[in-house]
Amino acid sequence: MTNIPETGRTPRVQIRLVVIQILVFSLLGTLGGRLWYLQIRNGDEYAKEASGNHVQQVVQPAVRGSILDARGVPIADNETRLVVSASRTDLLKMKDDGKAVLTKLAGVLDLKPEDVIEKVRLCDAKTPQPCWNGSPYQPIPITDEATAKQALQIRERSEDFPGITAEPEAVRRYAAPGEANTAQVLGYLSPVTDNELQQAKDSDSPYLRSDQVGRSGLERQYDKELRGKAGVTRYEVDNLGRVIGKAKSDAAEPGSNLVTSIDARVQRVAEYELNDAMKVARTQFDKNTNENYKADSGAVVVMEAKTGRVVAMASNPTYDPNAWVGGISAKDYARLTGKKSNYPLLNRAIQGQSAPGSTFKVISTAAAVEAGYDFNGHYPCTSSYSIGSQVFKNFESENFGPISLGRALEVSCDTVFYGLAHNEWKRDGASTPRRRRTTGSSRPPTSSASARRPASTSPTRSPAVSPTASGSRATGRPTRTPGASPARRTATTSRRSRTRTASKATRCAPVTRSTTPSVRATRSSLPSRWPRSTGRSPTAAPCTTPPSARRSSAPTVRTCGRSSRSRTASCP
Repeated sequence: MTNIPETGRTPRVQIRLVVIQILVFSLLGTLGGRLWYLQIRNGDEYAKEASGNHVQQVVQPAVRGSILDARGVPIADNETRLVVSASRTDLLKMKDDGKAVLTKLAGVLDLKPEDVIEKVRLCDAKTPQPCWNGSPYQPIPITDEATAKQALQIRERSEDFPGITAEPEAVRRYAAPGEANTAQVLGYLSPVTDNELQQAKDSDSPYLRSDQVGRSGLERQYDKELRGKAGVTRYEVDNLGRVIGKAKSDAAEPGSNLVTSIDARVQRVAEYELNDAMKVARTQFDKNTNENYKADSGAVVVMEAKTGRVVAMASNPTYDPNAWVGGISAKDYARLTGKKSNYPLLNRAIQGQSAPGSTFKVISTAAAVEAGYDFNGHYPCTSSYSIGSQVFKNFESENFGPISLGRALEVSCDTVFYGLAHNEWKRDGASTPRRRRTTGSSRPPTSSASARRPASTSPTRSPAVSPTASGSRATGRPTRTPGASPARRTATTSRRSRTRTASKATRCAPVTRSTTPSVRATRSSLPSRWPRSTGRSPTAAPCTTPPSARRSSAPTVRTCGRSSRSRTASCP
């Protein structure tokens, strides 16, 4: 009894009391700190959020801007339709996830129940189309072709169709004036996704859950300008959700109209001619494959030559962009994305990958004129062109005779451009490709083609090969003129020799051996059938060794600042 203090508390009891006191004061301190944080430091922010719980927003979607052709004719605009939508949030609150309501709705809309149920599914990697790829909280459109009678029936019997609405809305319409489809140019729309909502949340043009977003073509490129700004009306409500007043209202701003350079009349002709040309091509026989041409795709672009404005752009196969409006069916989606239909969503005019083919002849012609060839001269358009043992044929072996470069472009004569490129290759000394501007023949029988200015010939010297006015066929080998002066030769033959060079003197000057005199590749060494323009100032000829100088009595070496024991080709 002597160990018990006067207070009647043992040391163990005192320790427990101290611990309890510490816990109580800690809890009070935590509560006080939390109250200070909520009411003082962040009081304004939380007060704003609290008042927001008594405000409900009603969004008025902005009318999307129209897309017009160059004459102001709408090729994509809007029309008011009765849209029947389903709220997935309300349907999931039901025991059967709203299947009974959707089945009843299908009967009113004359649709199959399975089609309606599929439309309210959310898209994911395992869910095929049709499905909803927009926000799960946004009403999902079932159809935008409801009649007034169907919409009235749904609205009058709202207790039978919980979560179902029927409201007039502005729906995108692709008018196709004059049957000008313009599908790949215009593109299409689809609902905004949650990822897009988050990404654009802090931007100057955020999305709303009701927005439709451009997915391709002009709809995608100018989506921000076409979309406009939705209007928002804020209502004050009580704790039961009843409206007690209007807080604030922001009017909707319609999207801007987009005026294009497309002419619907020209577009219609381009699409028609492309489709007709493909049909005709499929009836023609291809000699290379021994069967008719497939002609399963094509593209047409019509541009103003002076301004570069695109007047028409057609791609085939094509599709109807209205198929995307109000949700796309599984059948249409499979057709638009399947290999069987040859991918009609692809705009082959700007996205297709094809060899340039004869379109490159325009560049070849410009390079040839720059190199000194006369645009109005006469060039033989034979049925074939031979280079060594290789024979290059004209398209379908056609022969147009001597024609100008302009006419060669018109009829797309292959052999004229074979000759141009081959001739430039010989002017370069039949050397390997080097870094210089090229004439760029549309089909490559050559390894290099220079687009430099023509070399000049001195009037006091006899040319190695004299040009004539006659159009004799080029043999691909320089012709030796019997009266040519030895001074015009860059190397002479004193004896036959098969001596190899003692060393590889330089990479830019390969050793050659020949039993014939080498001839300078000057302007006068052009074959007689290739006319030269006289309106250009000539430039000095480079020191080159043409194909005829492949054998010489002594090795002829062209040096690049390095000495060589072998004989060097001289340039006057």
